[in-house]
Amino acid sequence: MKRINKISVITMLMLTALVPSSSIVYAIDASSSESAEEVISTDTAETLNSTSSSGETSIESSSSTSSSVPSETKNSLDTSDAKDIWQSKDAEETSETTSSSEANNKDEDEIVITEDMNKPMGSGMKGTRRKRAAYAYGDPISITEANRPPKNFIDVSSWNGSLSVANYQTMKSYGIGGVVVKMTEATTYQNPERFAQVQNANAVGIKVSAYHYSHFTTKDQAIKEANYFADTAINTGLPKDTLMINDAEEGSMNNGQLTANSIAFANQLKARGFTNVLHYSMAAWFTEGVLSPTQLGTENIWIAQYPFEPTADQLWHKNEGYAAWQWSSLLTIPGVDIGVGVFDINADYTGRFTSSGGKQYDDLISQKNYDYNAKVKVASEAKKHDVYNGIYNVGPGVSSMGKGDIYAGQAAHITGYAKTSRAEFLRFAIGGKTIGWMNKQAFTPTLNTATYTKMNKQGII
Repeated sequence: MKRINKISVITMLMLTALVPSSSIVYAIDASSSESAEEVISTDTAETLNSTSSSGETSIESSSSTSSSVPSETKNSLDTSDAKDIWQSKDAEETSETTSSSEANNKDEDEIVITEDMNKPMGSGMKGTRRKRAAYAYGDPISITEANRPPKNFIDVSSWNGSLSVANYQTMKSYGIGGVVVKMTEATTYQNPERFAQVQNANAVGIKVSAYHYSHFTTKDQAIKEANYFADTAINTGLPKDTLMINDAEEGSMNNGQLTANSIAFANQLKARGFTNVLHYSMAAWFTEGVLSPTQLGTENIWIAQYPFEPTADQLWHKNEGYAAWQWSSLLTIPGVDIGVGVFDINADYTGRFTSSGGKQYDDLISQKNYDYNAKVKVASEAKKHDVYNGIYNVGPGVSSMGKGDIYAGQAAHITGYAKTSRAEFLRFAIGGKTIGWMNKQAFTPTLNTATYTKMNKQGII
């Protein structure tokens, strides 16, 4: 019921002798968005108008004529009774609010998450895509595209379906070294696809990590969710050294206590034997103080921020020491169109998410055939660089053939150029014999012009 204001009561006191009790009671009890005056009947309004026009309506005249009104109606209009109505209603509303708050606190661990309701990682980022021109690239990005940030690992939920061994083999062939599988949400949801998503990734040698979509708003609830996460991870067959992620992006968690609650979550996982814990959220929550990088440690943070046009030279948050960066949620992989058909894609800055001991390959941005002359720098400079049998660290099979100082001061013929996300490299020959690839900084060009044509990837000699 909407609270009745003092003007409403005075007006109705004036109407005591003029309005049938049923109309007045209706005016008091009506639970609509209108005020009490607005719900009085048309007949009542006409009576009021006619009485007002005589200039005789007043509190005193109402009192003098009240004898003609039934006693129960008089009681309903007594100011003390009206005050009781307000107090009763206030108490009722307060009681309802308190009960609701208590229920939320008591039932916070009983949030029921159905399959249709379960949220994938990055829901907050995906929901705001394209709202700001500088962020949130909105078009699918193929894993085959060059000049993109590192494509090291993906994260998946039930929305990505029951990924097969063949699916993971395809991903691995494109350089995916890790997958982070959703285990749980709140304390009532388990990903039904987690067994296949974990086992089939393990079968092809892709490193498996796990994440929990969090809802906790208190330390007690954080501990309960951590236990639920740990129990499910054990049930799924994950070892205790698995990287466990606190996905902290749900809006209700932003209550000024999220850092402390997240630390409680991590500590409980560690108490359960899962000592390798990271925290994931959108960049704004770390930069605006919702989550404290200082207290959590940047090395324990996986940060999400989507450039409008992601390119290979963008390594956002790497220099700040963050563990990983999620830079798009729209990666497509040829031959893998199961589930929603797109994947979150991430750069692994520390190797904690990827297989082969954290081995990460650099992106090959561009590659060309060159034809110009140069000179290898003096030994003190050339020895800083290795000579490789291919473009360094863009794929397996490339190894060092020694330091560049063995060619110090010699004339070289440059036959190829490659730019990676790490550096620029030149393929060179000496005395008509191709030697290998070395960092561009090891050479001094002797001509100001060069000719070039495109070449195949990797350029292994």
